[in-house]
Amino acid sequence: MKRVLILLPLLMCFGCGGADARAWFIEPVDGATVSATFTIKFGVEGKDLVPAADTTRHDDDTAGHHHILVGAAGMADGQIIEPDDEGKTRFHYGDARTETQFELPVGTHTLTMQFADFEHRSYGSAMSDTITITVVEN
Repeated sequence: MKRVLILLPLLMCFGCGGADARAWFIEPVDGATVSATFTIKFGVEGKDLVPAADTTRHDDDTAGHHHILVGAAGMADGQIIEPDDEGKTRFHYGDARTETQFELPVGTHTLTMQFADFEHRSYGSAMSDTITITVVEN
């Protein structure tokens, strides 16, 4: 019985957003060469991937979703990821998806994955990942 009680606090904290929480690009990797249309796969651990519309988690700082920033670095903790009216530099994945098809013009691009809460408040640099990719013609 003592073994079960010792493990219980550890299980209750799973996903609590501790120091090991991170968000990253599973694919593509830093330095990759991709075609103009390519797949991006999102990774997250230490926080729960939850749709922004899930009102049961709005007061929960362990929940959030991904954003992709083109040509920008990660954002400070608490900074709002403002909408991009032209749809070219900030992409919101509030549906909690784990991958998407992405299209960029030929050239070298910096992409940042930024994890944020339901109000698009950044969780800071620990919950971001920046890569540089080269896009070539299909």
